[in-house]
Amino acid sequence: DFDSFVNRDGNHNIETDRLLSKSILILRDQRWKDMRTMLSPIFTTSKMKYMYGLLTDCMDEFIKLYEDKAKSNGGSTEIETHDMFARITADGISTTALGFKGDCVTNKDSKIYEIADAIEADFTNPINVTMNFIFPQLFKIFGLQMFRKSIHEFFQTNVLNEIQRRRDGKITRPDVIQLLVQAKEGQLKLEAGDAEELESTAAKGKKETNWSDDDLVAQALVLFLGGFETTAMLMQSMSFELAKNPDIQKTLIEEVDEMLEKLDGKTISYDQLNGMKFIEMVVNETLRKWPPFRAFARHCVKD
Repeated sequence: DFDSFVNRDGNHNIETDRLLSKSILILRDQRWKDMRTMLSPIFTTSKMKYMYGLLTDCMDEFIKLYEDKAKSNGGSTEIETHDMFARITADGISTTALGFKGDCVTNKDSKIYEIADAIEADFTNPINVTMNFIFPQLFKIFGLQMFRKSIHEFFQTNVLNEIQRRRDGKITRPDVIQLLVQAKEGQLKLEAGDAEELESTAAKGKKETNWSDDDLVAQALVLFLGGFETTAMLMQSMSFELAKNPDIQKTLIEEVDEMLEKLDGKTISYDQLNGMKFIEMVVNETLRKWPPFRAFARHCVKD
């Protein structure tokens, strides 16, 4: 009965943030359905495989940095896990969702990480949360925004510049920005297997849309918001649980080593990773014990 529950509960129809209000997180009714239809082909298996390569590049850089740190400290090193995983997550999302390298892992003063930090601070600010969710009308009357001006400006400038570069044909890469541009202009091609995946969303071959560039920027913002802190928290919680459960850690390492032996030095592919059942169990058990979001509320729109 999901068709009865497309809207989120609460007062999210109040536009408490200029960009966030245009995102799929806040859109309602037919506007939400139209955006969902446009976005769904971006997240099919074939498209995720393309982006997987961008993520493995980020991880290679991350692994080398911490291998070097461990070697310089006699084989081990102390790590502040929240900062470390937040940086690798910001790198991964910036390269796949925003279209450019964030350089968060190697550069302590990375602009992307600064913005990610500001997003987390604003989204969890007690005053923002109270005003937005309990007194949204006052939030709007006083002209407040969920996110500070610098966050809006960063996404507007960088995402729109990147979109323009794609339209000018100066760069093509398998990321969300490229797919958003193609989806908006009705050029997103479905590949073998995509049609079956999209059967439930009715997102098949939709033509050019009337979405503005601001609408596209809003989707980039919400992807960053939805994936940054949640993924960093998952990785931090998982490393904590593995440290507490060395037998589980040993089994997990054995699964990874076994796969790497079969590949003879090659990188684990998207399909091979999906076939590794024990790591999936570890991730799922971590999410069961430490869910980044504990509840979602939906509003029923019809009987």
